[in-house]
Formats: sequence, C-alpha cells, structure tokens
Amino acid sequence: MARRSISSTSSGVGFRLNLTVSLPKLEKKFGKCRFAKPKEVKELTGYEVSGVSPVGVPLRTIIDPRVLENEHVIGGGGAVNKLIRIRPERIVEYQRAEIMDVRE
Repeated sequence: MARRSISSTSSGVGFRLNLTVSLPKLEKKFGKCRFAKPKEVKELTGYEVSGVSPVGVPLRTIIDPRVLENEHVIGGGGAVNKLIRIRPERIVEYQRAEIMDVRE
C-alpha cells in the first residue's frame, strides 16, 4: 500500500507482485508518497498487512493496468491467513478505482 503522506489522504495501490511500484510515477501525480508502515495499514484499513482486502476499504484505489490482464486476481481476505479470488474489473467497480501505470 502506498501512502501519500501522514498529513494527507491515503491511497491503496493494486499491482502484480512480479512488478515493482514506481514511487516517482505516483509522486508525479499525487505529490510526495511513501509506503505505509504496518501500524498505519492497520489504522487505515482495520486489517494487518497481507490481510487487506482489495475491496471494501475506505481508500482511494489505484490499479495498474497489468492487473486487468488477469481473469482473476488473489488478494487479502481480511486476515493474513485468508485470501479472496476476484475479477479485477470488480475491484475497479466496487472501489471506483483509477487505472494508472505504476510500474517501475
């Protein structure tokens, strides 16, 4: 999860795990960014790192277009030992996600 800054709004970023997120690309659009610390992830979402669901969280959501190349994706299911399988289009629909190239 990338976070803009402590004093501004936070955003969730969805990307394929075989890719690296480019903070400079995010900063070009949103200003200073950094990855949220585990404690901040819990405070922002109510979930532990690796348990954050791709839907139902009160965050602005950014999805890399490569995620949409998959028929289904696997995401956190509310706990570190739970996963969900979901169509990426549903994440875009439910979260009103913005599609943006975030690959390094």
